[in-house]
Amino acid sequence: MSLPQPPAVRILPMDSKKEFSSRWKIRDLQEKFFLARLPRKQAGRYWFRQRGLSAPPGTAVLFQSRSHIVASAVLVTSERFAKPDEGYWGWLQFDPKSIRVFDPVDEAVMRQVWPDFPGFSRVRRELPAGGFPVFERLLTGIRPQTMAEKILGAALRLAGPKGKNEFSRDEIRQEAGVAAHPWKQSYSPTFQGMRADQPGHAPLVPAKFRNVFEQVEWGCHRLTAYGRSLLAPQAPVDGPAAGQLAQTAEDLDSEGYFSSRDLQDERRRQLQEVVQRRGQPAFRRKLLAAYQGRCAVSECDAPAALEAAHILPYSGEKSDHVSNGLLLRSDVHTLFDLNLLGIHPQRLTVELAPSLRGTTFAPLQGKRISSPTAAAGRPDPGALKRRWREFKRGKA
Repeated sequence: MSLPQPPAVRILPMDSKKEFSSRWKIRDLQEKFFLARLPRKQAGRYWFRQRGLSAPPGTAVLFQSRSHIVASAVLVTSERFAKPDEGYWGWLQFDPKSIRVFDPVDEAVMRQVWPDFPGFSRVRRELPAGGFPVFERLLTGIRPQTMAEKILGAALRLAGPKGKNEFSRDEIRQEAGVAAHPWKQSYSPTFQGMRADQPGHAPLVPAKFRNVFEQVEWGCHRLTAYGRSLLAPQAPVDGPAAGQLAQTAEDLDSEGYFSSRDLQDERRRQLQEVVQRRGQPAFRRKLLAAYQGRCAVSECDAPAALEAAHILPYSGEKSDHVSNGLLLRSDVHTLFDLNLLGIHPQRLTVELAPSLRGTTFAPLQGKRISSPTAAAGRPDPGALKRRWREFKRGKA
């Protein structure tokens, strides 16, 4: 769906060295920043380290990275500080619902729309607004947010770090900018699938969007502990999820999470979390058989303490293959999920993050993991490579 013609169009060059990981490719920038961090965790607020952008509200901003236009958004307002705050000189506020990514646009396409376009540089360039509708028609591979992403983003914006934590489905719909008719059509397979207390049958809802909501009373929902953990700031280098864990712990403690008003419901919730943590029962059974009931890392043989860990995140039934799994003791599984423990894809040895050196886990450093006897059940080398890269990024 096209945006209305804006009052102005500006190009905003992005400083990939100072503001983002230099290892990120354009696709990483689009998926991790523009479709995840900027609209959800930052609620559309873009912090800049050097020059900002002088433009009127409603301006269509085209984000430039690696000599391409990679995303667009509508500017709402901006602020520049008198002096830097933790290295930032100010922020630009964008409408979260307007953020879009698409196939990277090069200079040739830009000149089709704006013949006088001189080429990409570090200049924050202004373009004639009349060309914007033509620019939009030439875009390909536009990736608007899915319904699950829209629902989650709207809920996180409504909640905010210190905002309210209870809202109706209609409030979420309005915040997400979704019309009533498509909302009704997608409610059952999407919103229900995001609920922890009544997930229903929603196999198309990715794992990261599940267990986000729980019902307080009829028509009123709130974010679960997992849902609120998604509000946490970006994590430090040693342990990519450390910041999220700290924020979640603080939230749970302040909300009296461990003092349930209904002990029966609390017990049911705890048992549900144990089952969810162990993994899909069928997947876990396959791993227990493949690894002969022993943790691949610690060799623990107590079945009650063993869990089914995905090497690559769950993305449907195909990801529940034994070759995409490891049987791990619960604490080892936690470290693996947090990328504090990695497995070298060629040597199949354990490597620990620096924060675990000198702890009780130190003996695991350099230890070779056990693998199933059957070749079909051994960890997939490609999956291990991808997961290893994530682990190394967390250590960098």
